[in-house]
Amino acid sequence: MASPIVWKNVAVSMQSAIAATTSITGITKANPAVATSTAHGLADGDIVFLEIQGMRQLDQKAVRVANKTLDTFECEGIDSTLFDTFVSGTVAKVTLGTSISTATNISASGGEVDVIDTTTIHDGQKSQIPGLPSAISFSMENIWDAADGEERRYRKEIRTTLLHELGHSLGWEEAELEARHLD
Repeated sequence: MASPIVWKNVAVSMQSAIAATTSITGITKANPAVATSTAHGLADGDIVFLEIQGMRQLDQKAVRVANKTLDTFECEGIDSTLFDTFVSGTVAKVTLGTSISTATNISASGGEVDVIDTTTIHDGQKSQIPGLPSAISFSMENIWDAADGEERRYRKEIRTTLLHELGHSLGWEEAELEARHLD
């Protein structure tokens, strides 16, 4: 029987702000990946969100900045040696300024790997290879005191987030969402 995993003293932070995007003009195929972004203003240890064309393995990823210079930064822990070729992209600093300290009953779901059928008409038996894992999500109950005075802000943020995600499902790009103040 597997032993249960018990989480203790875990810090959970969530995004409280995201900066304006800055253009990325290149990302090396190296270990570690090095991004070029003129006068990016980032610092070592910053968490950034990448939106990348071409090098799809880094698109929509959050990474930690390391060994920054005026115009470059390393993507900490990212080996891009075998990634697709970079075409264009942007980077935005993410502020993880909100701490979730009242979470209870945290559970995870997803991460199951699909299988790809590789059986050909010449095979005597079925063959498969591992595919991509499904998205992982975490859910939690939260002890929240409505008397803390932040209910209006929470409700506004939830509304904005839901409308933002609905906009994505309608095919709106980030610029369209920003124009509607849903960023």
